Amino acid sequence: RDRDGGRRRGDEGDRSAKRQAAEAQVKVAAYMAGRRVEFHGHFPDSERLDDGWDINHPDYGEANYDTLGGLVDIMERFPDTALEVHGKTGNFGGGDYTRNKYLINLARHFQMDIRTEAKLVAEELARLRANAAKQALVDLGLAESRIQLKWTGLATAAEVIFTPKPLLGD
Repeated sequence: RDRDGGRRRGDEGDRSAKRQAAEAQVKVAAYMAGRRVEFHGHFPDSERLDDGWDINHPDYGEANYDTLGGLVDIMERFPDTALEVHGKTGNFGGGDYTRNKYLINLARHFQMDIRTEAKLVAEELARLRANAAKQALVDLGLAESRIQLKWTGLATAAEVIFTPKPLLGD
């Protein structure tokens, strides 16, 4: 143990964590083939904007929880591995974001200026989606300390990507 009471991993422990993460990456990639975590993608009604980051949306909730439950099952076999949850939003059709009604509604909701903060609006949506997936994983039994969040707005596709990463010592 180190001075702070934590476990000291050392080089061998780090090598083992890297091996576990590599094996987990293969398992997760195979499992996720043909599966996705879905969110409602359109925001025409400003009163229902939170549908855009509701992991339990009526159209997708059951399938989302089934998919995430399978990820938790895989991660239980790899205790020295964290799971990176990367939320991405698409580019909303590109072009002039100040004319995109979906981004305009989101910007109003987030109290941002669509003219100068379109990327921040999209990043906030991506962050909320990544966080929703994280919370569902925690609810399904994956330790919060094993989940790393990442998000990207205005990416090429709207998706949530799950990537096992080694838990390394300091």
